[in-house]
Amino acid sequence: MARLRLSPLVWPCLAVLGSILACEGASQTCDSDQESRNGVCVDAIEGDADTDSDSDSDSDSDSDSDSDSDSDSDTDTDTDTDTGSDAITVRDLQEGGLTGEIALHNLVVTTPIAADGSFFVQDDGGGEWSGIRVYPAAVVISVERGDVVDILGFAQEYYDETELVVEAVDAVAVTGSDTPASVALSNPPADWEAYEGVLVELKGITPAGEPDASGQVLTDWGILLDDYFFDYTESYVSGDELDIVGPLRFSYEEWKVCPRTAADLR
Repeated sequence: MARLRLSPLVWPCLAVLGSILACEGASQTCDSDQESRNGVCVDAIEGDADTDSDSDSDSDSDSDSDSDSDSDSDTDTDTDTDTGSDAITVRDLQEGGLTGEIALHNLVVTTPIAADGSFFVQDDGGGEWSGIRVYPAAVVISVERGDVVDILGFAQEYYDETELVVEAVDAVAVTGSDTPASVALSNPPADWEAYEGVLVELKGITPAGEPDASGQVLTDWGILLDDYFFDYTESYVSGDELDIVGPLRFSYEEWKVCPRTAADLR
């Protein structure tokens, strides 16, 4: 079969015609459910390519950096220095019935030294339960009335009289001086116990009779006047009402007031 042969003059015309057709396709208006692709209307592909890239990358890392480390810096420095070394007083000894070796400080000597070497001391200021007799055992202690002393001794009951026994000269150290205070009593107390060893002033007391062989006279207060420190026989008249100063002691089951000098009987 013979082929159709086109004249060379026809090819340019065909090229122009193709261009015109392409332009017309590009300007073609498509239906609402179509789209134009390369100048041709074709049905749109329904493929909901939801490009919503909602990656919801909630970056709330809740790094609650609450730095309240509650480093309570309250360094309670309450350095309680109470080591239990509180000084013992004569009052502690007398009221508490303490015995054994005891160190006492700032005591006031209230009497001269008696013939047996003993003397009385009391807490500064005096008062009930504040006094005691000091007895040197085989040593000689030199103190005077008004001396302030520190004493290391052994507390004991000697026939129901409380005493402090010292066994060395350096067990008594004089540290100063003071005026001994006395407790004034206008009537005999119901119980003398609180005044044992204490410097007392008994107001309106009357000795009756003459001293016995031990140098003691009974008084209207029911206690004895005793010459433990001083021979008072020339300083009183039987039946006279007196104010008498001296330490009170308990000896041979009797309470006794012991004036120190003639000035203690007024």
